[in-house]
Amino acid sequence: MYLFAIVVSPFLIYKIGWIANSKTANGVVGFIGREYSGQIVRNYSVISFSANNGIVWFNGNDNDLFKPGQIIPIRYSEDNPKDARVNNFVSIWGDTVVYGGIPTLVILIIFVHPLVVPRKSRLRLGFTKPFITVLQ
Repeated sequence: MYLFAIVVSPFLIYKIGWIANSKTANGVVGFIGREYSGQIVRNYSVISFSANNGIVWFNGNDNDLFKPGQIIPIRYSEDNPKDARVNNFVSIWGDTVVYGGIPTLVILIIFVHPLVVPRKSRLRLGFTKPFITVLQ
């Protein structure tokens, strides 16, 4: 329980604060953007919406493509409207799940599974290989 609180709570607190201080609006897809990084191609929707008496443009998630001209729900912070996101689960919570949930899952598998770390064993953590040593 403490492990979950230590690993995930910073991400959850930040995200809940962002959601509590954000506003919803409708954005319009302007066009599909494409970015090349070596052999990797990244496609994304470029979305605009009006905030603070101006038009704000932002990039949607990779491969979360919408048709140009399509109206989609978005969420943005009034303090920083360029940090807008499409108002769906993956766009809003995806980074929190990856940065907080996956490390928690890996740590739980390592410490809960009795074949990996036997019960009542002590662990020694080090900066060189092996990084984790099980002491009987």
